Amino acid sequence: MGDSNNSVIRDLQESWGKSREPRSCSVCGKPMQYMESNTGKGSWVCFDCNITLKTPSRSTGDFPFSKRVPRYFVHGIVFAVLFLLLEIFWIFSIVFLVMIGSFIGLIIGFAILFPIVGGINTVVSKLVWGFYMKSSLGDIFLHGFVLFIVLLIVDLVLLIPVMAYPGNLPITVVRFIVACFLYGLIGARLGEVWEE
Repeated sequence: MGDSNNSVIRDLQESWGKSREPRSCSVCGKPMQYMESNTGKGSWVCFDCNITLKTPSRSTGDFPFSKRVPRYFVHGIVFAVLFLLLEIFWIFSIVFLVMIGSFIGLIIGFAILFPIVGGINTVVSKLVWGFYMKSSLGDIFLHGFVLFIVLLIVDLVLLIPVMAYPGNLPITVVRFIVACFLYGLIGARLGEVWEE
């Protein structure tokens, strides 16, 4: 009995997706209530049978290819603009911290940078893709650390043609377009990893 209920529940979860249409419980037939958590993640609940059906997590694969590629660009551009603005604040902060505490100030400065990067990608992933992100400070710090390292590697690779041909406008423009796409792609994929 329990195994068949689990398979019915699993089938319903897959078929319902994110729809908020009224549902009937597969066990008792009574209407189920849609409940939303404080993070915005929803589930269907039958209080009579004590069954909870959680809506599946979103992924970039939920979107057709024709809508996914522009979203990668939007994610990358929004991330780059927000990071640029907060990077200016970070630079002034790190200069101040280094003047006060030298090496310890530098360490504190980088400890501030990672939550900034993780926080920006968390906000952008929520806005562009509708992901429900983990929002604890530890998750945001780790998210930012991993994203910073990956984007640093990508930036170093993309810097090679610009350094080989300095002042070449077409190469700079192509680098910007490729960088925005890669920022969005990487940011979205890492956003999926830190999704609730």
